[in-house]
Amino acid sequence: MHDTLWYLIVGAVLMGMGVATSALRHLPCSTAMIYLALGVALGPAGAGLLRLDLERDAPLLRAIVEVALLVSLFAIGLRLRVPLSDRLWLVPCRLGLLAMIVTVPLLAACAVLALGLDWGPALLLAAILAPTDPVLAHD
Repeated sequence: MHDTLWYLIVGAVLMGMGVATSALRHLPCSTAMIYLALGVALGPAGAGLLRLDLERDAPLLRAIVEVALLVSLFAIGLRLRVPLSDRLWLVPCRLGLLAMIVTVPLLAACAVLALGLDWGPALLLAAILAPTDPVLAHD
């Protein structure tokens, strides 16, 4: 699929979600779940509009994922109303550190056992995936 069409689809989805934000607040699911449902609906399991070749489309996928992560983190950061010098940050920082210490080894072990990866790539995969937990948990 041509890169321009990808950007148009992603832009349309982001704009649609931005416009529908107030209506979506009343739903019992998070925005991440809605994005997942849209991906399944547009992908090969649904309408078949999006077909990926992981090798050919890797640079495009990387750019889309980077933008999605930046937008998600930026949106959560905008909702925070606590100055960095406030003591309220101590509890989330401690919990985040504890979660990273627990999550990274567990994810690495799962990658070794379930995916058959060596420990090096498994640890890298775990380190990449573990920091996304707070973003998804916030939604």
